[in-house]
Amino acid sequence: MKKILTAVLVILLVVIIPACSKKTEEIALTIGERPHTDFIGKRFAVLDGTGYETVVDSVFDSKDYIVFETNEDGIALLKNGAVDALIGDYTAAIPWISEIGPDTFGISVVPAEYASFDYAAMAKNVAYAEEFNAFLAGIKADGTLDEMSARWVEGYDKNKIPKISEVYTPKNGTANGEIIVGVNYECAPFDMPDADGNPTGFEVELMTRFADSVGKSVKFEEVSFSDMMPYYTSGQPDYITAMCYEIDEAEASGIIFTDTYYDALLAVMYVK
Repeated sequence: MKKILTAVLVILLVVIIPACSKKTEEIALTIGERPHTDFIGKRFAVLDGTGYETVVDSVFDSKDYIVFETNEDGIALLKNGAVDALIGDYTAAIPWISEIGPDTFGISVVPAEYASFDYAAMAKNVAYAEEFNAFLAGIKADGTLDEMSARWVEGYDKNKIPKISEVYTPKNGTANGEIIVGVNYECAPFDMPDADGNPTGFEVELMTRFADSVGKSVKFEEVSFSDMMPYYTSGQPDYITAMCYEIDEAEASGIIFTDTYYDALLAVMYVK
């Protein structure tokens, strides 16, 4: 199985990551799993800008797919039978299935040896990446990152989505300016709107904490997956979250990535 590098797409997928920390057998699948091999040669729905069509080709031996723009569009394709399955991030798929009906829809995890990826942020330049990496190393060492993962990922509840102000209060002021961060609000539990329409989630807390650690405020800009690369190359944002990458090939891609802060697996969503 070959590694995949797609520099012009938002998400750079990694096929085969020997060091991936999450294994399929360690995940409790409670939503009617079918083996991913059931979907070989089937027709897929692929979120625009993610690069998942490459996985559909290499893992599922299929070039038959429909590109969709929003989660609602993808769900509609599944419901009306236009596609056999939808490919996506396993962690982000759980909120989808919880909201649209676990009695109707199921999830099949793609084993890590076939396809997996890491979450990281794209940074404006090397100095920005290094500054974030220093912060990230600190919250990994003191257990804060694990605490955040438990709160947002393992503890996700669509009926109890906290505001950022409820989980973290900045301490260091904003005298050093502002950080601009691009986020996609359709990526629960990483990025999503709270009850008031303001950004919240794992990555929103992460970047809020980071900004505070360097004495800055943070401004979140909503951007679709398909617009993330143009937004990045425009030079406007300091960081864009909800990225995944292959660390050895990041430099070759021409994109500057931070260190990884979450390991993930891919999954197939389907009608039971």
